[in-house]
Amino acid sequence: MASCGSLIGCRHDNGARGQLRHWQARVKQLERLRHTLGYTATLERGFAVVWSHGRVITRKHQGQKATGLRKDLHIEFVDGKLRLAHRAPP
Repeated sequence: MASCGSLIGCRHDNGARGQLRHWQARVKQLERLRHTLGYTATLERGFAVVWSHGRVITRKHQGQKATGLRKDLHIEFVDGKLRLAHRAPP
């Protein structure tokens, strides 16, 4: 370790380094939490997300309304999206 020049200076440097390590650890912890709360972590656990025109569909009636309006639905899995195009009845 480099010489600080004075006892007060050394304590200040050590305190600053300790504070920096603390904040770096906290940032890593928050990043892990952000990842687990994101919807991509949900996809990794085997769930899927249903989309219609950029909006998440969370209820059955929303999906029925979207298909009734002839809007396409997309199902997003961990490895990509599947488009379900609305087809007119024969």
